[in-house]
Amino acid sequence: MLNRFFYFIFGFVLLGLCGCSALTGYTYEEYDKKTENIRLVFETPKKEIYLLGNYADYVFKDKRLFLFLDIISAKGFYTDDRIIMTVNSSSNVKLEIPSTFIIYKFAGTQEKQKIEVASIRRNLENSKIEYSINENNEKWIFSLKNPMKLSGGLVKLENHDQLLAEAKDKLVNVKIEAKYKLRHPVAQGMEEALFFFLTPVIVPIGMVIWGWNSLTK
Repeated sequence: MLNRFFYFIFGFVLLGLCGCSALTGYTYEEYDKKTENIRLVFETPKKEIYLLGNYADYVFKDKRLFLFLDIISAKGFYTDDRIIMTVNSSSNVKLEIPSTFIIYKFAGTQEKQKIEVASIRRNLENSKIEYSINENNEKWIFSLKNPMKLSGGLVKLENHDQLLAEAKDKLVNVKIEAKYKLRHPVAQGMEEALFFFLTPVIVPIGMVIWGWNSLTK
């Protein structure tokens, strides 16, 4: 009877380990938040727009990207949700400006800011994006009919450093609050954990059964 019980426990452990092995490829996900710094923007003859950042490179095919960059790089730009770029584990990139954003006024630079605001308004209209704007002594408040969303991809340009060096007189400094979804494999960790926790249980049971069989022979 005890022998059967031991074999049952031992078989259960083996099944558990085999089950964990079958979990290869399963992952848990988490977000890593970073401030990406875009250093270069250029468009290819194929109408692909590349952004070269400190952490990665990105590619888009939506002309509204230039408007997006104008808005977020405007002095005093602010949104309640600071995360405006999301990169998932499949290398898909999402950019989003909420339907309401603010450009705060700064003393000594308001004339320049007025030019930036006028340019944003003109580009919104050219892109046929419906909006309204309110102004007071402290800020301009933009209200878009819908959030501005763009989709692109994560890429790795082998000549990243060379492009930056050759375009040193065209470099920009656009900071984007981003979050990157990371995937971590868990199968190996589960196998190790199962072995670690069950070994102290199965070994004493085996010893007790061996001793009992020795006494009863």
